[in-house]
Amino acid sequence: MLNEDTSGAPRLAEARYREANESHPEQVYVRFDIERGPGMHLLDKATQLLHSSDYLVGGVIDDLATSHLRNTTGTTASIGEDGYAVIITATIPPDSVGLDSPGGDTTRTAPAVLTSEQAAVQPAIEEALTEALPASRVQHAGVLAEQVAKELPTRDQVTAAYHRPTLDEVIDKYAEQYDPDGRYLMPKSLRTVALSYPHNATAAPAAAAPAAAANGPAQRPAISAGYGR
Repeated sequence: MLNEDTSGAPRLAEARYREANESHPEQVYVRFDIERGPGMHLLDKATQLLHSSDYLVGGVIDDLATSHLRNTTGTTASIGEDGYAVIITATIPPDSVGLDSPGGDTTRTAPAVLTSEQAAVQPAIEEALTEALPASRVQHAGVLAEQVAKELPTRDQVTAAYHRPTLDEVIDKYAEQYDPDGRYLMPKSLRTVALSYPHNATAAPAAAAPAAAANGPAQRPAISAGYGR
């Protein structure tokens, strides 16, 4: 199922079938592994400054990296797992729709033009999808594999995108997601000076965590009072 890592393309890790639900149509989900150096300095620094969990901050960095990847390459792929994975989904067309036409046009389209890296991985994707799809959907495996391969960036593109976010971007995005009312994070105008100094989460007043929990949703992390307005 796994493609040989000889082309510079991400390595196929898994393919799954997803039934339709309220959130998404009937889909396939394909994950590829990215082999890269650790490069976790930004995650460590942002987690320390925000006094948050690496899970939450890591998700913010992945989202920012995904935006950079999509803007640079035009792919619909997403970066995940702290830059060690890239995920691509493809929607399974209804049986009444032409297999090569997810938009509904029954006219058969020409095969996608793939790069050498994408073409090298396509057979492994099709094999994995053939195993993952239910029997009633196996006929779509070839076209879906082509759609997924067409969206696949190279390892270098994923790695470059993961290293694009800055500390300021991470804090801004984190504030947007977890502190939309601006109650706990410092104003942007004060960050340049404040971020020049080390912060120790253990030095924060003990009252900071209960205050954050009482005034925000359950999943919002406790933010040090040092970041309050």
